[in-house]
Amino acid sequence: MIITSIKPASEMYNVREFPLMLHSITAKHYQGLFNSMPFIIWTKNSFLVTVFATFVSIVIGCLAGYSIARLRFPGATTIGIGIFMTYLIPRTLLFLPLAHILKRWGIGDSLVSLIVTYPTFLIPFLYLDTNGLLCKYS
Repeated sequence: MIITSIKPASEMYNVREFPLMLHSITAKHYQGLFNSMPFIIWTKNSFLVTVFATFVSIVIGCLAGYSIARLRFPGATTIGIGIFMTYLIPRTLLFLPLAHILKRWGIGDSLVSLIVTYPTFLIPFLYLDTNGLLCKYS
C-alpha cells in the first residue's frame, strides 16, 4: 500500500512492470487526499466512533457477563441462553431491522447511529452452564 501510494499513476497501470518496482516517487496522491477530500474529518469521526463504541461494548459486556455468570437470580439461565441464541443469527439478517429502528429514532445518518449499532456486533458473550463451565465464546 505504501509503494502504491507514492507511485505515479503511469507506473501503477503498467502491466509489464513488477508491481513492487519503484522508479519515481510522487506525493500527488497524498495532496489529493488531504486537499480535495475531508480525510481529516473522516479520520476524526472513525476515531470517535471507535472509542465510544468500544467503551459502550466493554461496559455492557462486563456488566452483563458478570451478572449472568456470577449472580443467581430467577431466569438467569434462560436470559443467558437467550442472549447466546441471538449470536446464532447471522449478523447480516439484523441490518434491515436495525436500519428501520435507527430511522424511526431519527438518527439514521449520523455518528450516533454507528455508536449505537457497533456494540451489537462487538459485545463478546461468555455463556456459562449451570456448573460454571465455559461453553461458548463469541
